[in-house]
Amino acid sequence: MHTDIRFRAGLRLVCEEACTRGKVPVVIADLSAVLTRIIGEAQEQEELTAAQSPELISSLVLSLIFGTHYTTPPNGPCDGTEQVCQVLRLLSRNTAAPADRPEGPCPAR
Repeated sequence: MHTDIRFRAGLRLVCEEACTRGKVPVVIADLSAVLTRIIGEAQEQEELTAAQSPELISSLVLSLIFGTHYTTPPNGPCDGTEQVCQVLRLLSRNTAAPADRPEGPCPAR
């Protein structure tokens, strides 16, 4: 999202058009469905907490993805990916205290 201006412009137009109709953009609904399925599978494999529904976690992840895009400087130390990864680690079934947990690759990568 930070590097492809055409993608950003297209996404903005799709979102604005859907908003004028009072609808969720199809691309967002599709992404939400895929995330919900992946999160549900991770919960079944006990990789993510099952304390919350896959739909709720999917909504949180989508909010993080789009929110970090608009709140993280494009030339900053990271593109928001690390913030999303930190939240996924937080939701991990094997959550340890941050000082005890190694900073490895994001579980969603």
